[in-house]
Amino acid sequence: MFIGVKMLIVSFSTPDLNRASSGLLIDDIIVDLNAAYQRLLLDKGFSAIEAKRRSYKIMPRNIMSLINRGLDIVPLLYEIRDYLKNFIGVKGVTYNLNEVKLHAPVPNPGKLMGIGLNYRRHVEETGSKIPKAPIVFTKAVTSIIGPYDDIILPKISNQIDFEGELVIVIGKKCKYVSRSEALNYVLGYTIANDVTARDIEFMDSIHQFFRSKSLDTFCPMGPGILLGDFVNDWRKFRIKTILNNVVMQDSYVDDMIFGVEDLINHLSQDMTLMPGDVILTGTPSGVGFRRNPPVFLKSGDIVEVNIEGIGFIKNYVK
Repeated sequence: MFIGVKMLIVSFSTPDLNRASSGLLIDDIIVDLNAAYQRLLLDKGFSAIEAKRRSYKIMPRNIMSLINRGLDIVPLLYEIRDYLKNFIGVKGVTYNLNEVKLHAPVPNPGKLMGIGLNYRRHVEETGSKIPKAPIVFTKAVTSIIGPYDDIILPKISNQIDFEGELVIVIGKKCKYVSRSEALNYVLGYTIANDVTARDIEFMDSIHQFFRSKSLDTFCPMGPGILLGDFVNDWRKFRIKTILNNVVMQDSYVDDMIFGVEDLINHLSQDMTLMPGDVILTGTPSGVGFRRNPPVFLKSGDIVEVNIEGIGFIKNYVK
């Protein structure tokens, strides 16, 4: 499923810095991309002033500025990876993973879209019919939190459910994309929990997707963006949601009705997709509200979503 040593784009901070920086996760090493690119340019003979100027333009510290550059940054990430031996242990350039805090890799996307009823077994457990086309909804970007931040239970709902999901991050502006070309526009993949207030979702005959899924902290995301170059078949991803050490969802993503290519093709017929746009691809079977008895998140719970090859997100519920 994976090709070579994986690289994940991450957003991170350290105890001595009060800002988040764009980084690259390789094994258990975090590379500060801006600092590493400055160092690389210095070693190429650029002056300190010119190296700094170029690095802030080409490899910005702000993660959204970096991601908005899309697929153009990928060759530079490979160059930094290949130069990594020169950075190891250099203060302010590389860190051990346990020295940093990871933040959401796409904290403020232009579009945060979700897909409903997109796994066959999930459709079966809900008693629904297979949709003829993707069911598309949006979430408020203010729902996004980091991979290990707390999910805060709202006062207005007591039926908070989990939905582990594979996430597509778009890497290139596109419109009217064919299925055969769709993967050429993917920057990479990450993980999200599409937390949902079921009593709000089903409060009337028309599902309240946006409101029920947009409450603050209802979109944990991370730990980073696995570059699409390292994935030779997204269908082999296996997703698990674990609640208090009990596996609740366990499925290969090939149970999707509309796959990655289908979703990009479908959405790009309606709208221009931009670098940094995020697509939550749907959740597999095993959601809490369809269990007997139903299972909803409560204070003190720990919910984890993991996808082999990308990593995991793990959030305490308060």
